[in-house]
Amino acid sequence: MPPRLRPPVSGSNLRLASRVAARFLLSYLKFAYGRARATSVEAVTPGLRGQLMRDRAQVTPAERARHPRVVSLRVLGTNPGFVIATASVKDEGIAAYRLRFALREEGGRWLVSDVQEG
Repeated sequence: MPPRLRPPVSGSNLRLASRVAARFLLSYLKFAYGRARATSVEAVTPGLRGQLMRDRAQVTPAERARHPRVVSLRVLGTNPGFVIATASVKDEGIAAYRLRFALREEGGRWLVSDVQEG
C-alpha cells in the first residue's frame, strides 16, 4: 500500500475555517442586502474590507426586502493555510445562487480574503 498523504489542511483547522466561513456569511449577506455597513462584515482581511468599502453595489428596495439564507456551505482545503468555500444562498428570488470565497490562515486566524459569485 502506498503511504497515506496528509491532507493540506487538518480536520480541526478545516472545522475552524468552516465556522469562520459561516460567521462571515451571516454578516456578509446583511451587507450585500443593504442592511449593514462594510465595516460590520466579520472575519475578513484588511484588503477585502477595503474592497467592500470601495465597491459597494447599490441595492434596490426589492433586493433589500428579501431574506437570504444559506442552504449549504462546503469548505475544501486546497493548500496549507488556504481553503475554498462554496455557499448556496436562497433569497426568495427565482433561484438559489452560489457564492465562492477563499479563506487563508493569518497569524493563527482564518480570514476571508476574496469573494466571487458563481
